[in-house]
Amino acid sequence: MDAYTAAIDIQGLTKTFHVGFWRKKVQVLKGVDLQVFAGETFGLLGPNGAGKTTTIKTLVGLVRPDQGEVLIMGQSPNNTRNRMQMGYLPELPSVYAYLTAHEFLQLCGSFFNLSPRLIRQRIPQLLDRVQLSESAARKQIRTYSKGMVQRLGFAQALINDPQLLLLDEPMSGLDPLGRHEVKELVLELKREGRTILFNSHVLSDVEAICDRVGIMVDGKIVLTGKMQQLLRPMDHLYHMQIHKLDKLGHTNLKRLSLRCVEHKPGMVEATFNNLEKALKALAVARQSGGELIELKTHYRSLENLFVDEVNKARTQAGDE
Repeated sequence: MDAYTAAIDIQGLTKTFHVGFWRKKVQVLKGVDLQVFAGETFGLLGPNGAGKTTTIKTLVGLVRPDQGEVLIMGQSPNNTRNRMQMGYLPELPSVYAYLTAHEFLQLCGSFFNLSPRLIRQRIPQLLDRVQLSESAARKQIRTYSKGMVQRLGFAQALINDPQLLLLDEPMSGLDPLGRHEVKELVLELKREGRTILFNSHVLSDVEAICDRVGIMVDGKIVLTGKMQQLLRPMDHLYHMQIHKLDKLGHTNLKRLSLRCVEHKPGMVEATFNNLEKALKALAVARQSGGELIELKTHYRSLENLFVDEVNKARTQAGDE
């Protein structure tokens, strides 16, 4: 499969659930169109309730859509051969609490018809990859913390050496160190050329890991694009850092800037809406004894993009 082939192809996907005693209809997916290409890491973003997890569950056959088409490597999600090439980490991994990690991974490997010998070879490698110690792997899973269960869930997603990985909140329950280790693991898997669909609320991780992103709001994909294109420089915005600035200089910078923040005495960050004002502010700062640390074009962050697109989609929905 080459880089221009869609490993995941979703067209016009809809899904309605019946919830509660009165079986009230709730439409979760409202015509989702999405493509993820072979070898890329795709970040699926959206507020809670947008339909991200439901979309992922249709890919692994856990949810049957009402309408639309879902193809995994050109085949139905129900194709057994395709499933053998997929790894899935749910947001809340379901494990057998009275098994050890070794026993659980042996069970998961058997689901893929892997030989007992191959499973025994892979388990130590996977435990090492997810930073789960051998001594912990010999204990019953019921003794594990949430973060340890999440690591084990990642290991089971890799037991069949999949080419396509579906990761639903893989950093959930991890401390900062654990998050860093999982982030490095995802980057390692990306370098190996695997296709990864990555759903996360941690936007800084998505920005660092993903090639492309899609933003989902109220059951629809409202924006997709390559990361470097979406996070382009913001027109006519300049960001400056000044050191050793006195009080008068700080006051003068405030008058010229859109935003001016003093992080500590003498250290100021300011944003300007055109280069002329930025250069004038630099001259004013130097007259007050300030030293320029940095002057750069202001880039749009993924967080700003996400908030803007969600608010725009909700406003448009309210106007309809």
